[in-house]
Amino acid sequence: WEKLDKLVEVQHYFLYQKAMIHYLSGDYISALTVTDKMQKASLSRSARAFVYPQSFYLRGIIYETMGNKSLARQNLQKLVSIWKSADKEMFNRRDALNRLSRLNSEIG
Repeated sequence: WEKLDKLVEVQHYFLYQKAMIHYLSGDYISALTVTDKMQKASLSRSARAFVYPQSFYLRGIIYETMGNKSLARQNLQKLVSIWKSADKEMFNRRDALNRLSRLNSEIG
């Protein structure tokens, strides 16, 4: 367990959960700050494949909740472009596509 606490990869994997907790508690600015960290080049290689794309999902739902539909759509479009060949049954991918479709019809 001591080694796990020191592993940077573990800290990076938990950025998603940390951002989600801030989002669910209504602290959108802190959630966005964590998503900024999720997009840094300094992410460990093993965590980057999970953390980086998820940052766009989180930013999309955060901005949508805050009422900024344009930034929500921009982030969700980025996620969809990253995940163009991802598993179609993955919840965040399906949710992103549904949100993006709704935003496109609302914004035009």
